[in-house]
Amino acid sequence: MGCFAVHLGDCSGGISKEHYVSRSVLAIAGNTVQVSGFPWQEPDEPMEIGIGALTSRILCSHHNSELSPLDETASKFLRALKTSFDLFRFS
Repeated sequence: MGCFAVHLGDCSGGISKEHYVSRSVLAIAGNTVQVSGFPWQEPDEPMEIGIGALTSRILCSHHNSELSPLDETASKFLRALKTSFDLFRFS
């Protein structure tokens, strides 16, 4: 099937698109990020791309959705961290 979590034995829903890094983590940078080191890039030539483009098809829909609580927790943590930095900077 192609799912990296196939060894868990409960794949379903076909392969889905997911972000290499949680979208909530990437969103801290805004709508784009600078990347380098991907096989389709020239060596040592970083490029700016939209965070929507940083996806791959390595998990089935079931396992991708199982990671949603982790993504939500990461999002809450990063928002709180950003808020604390903003409060510290403006105090």
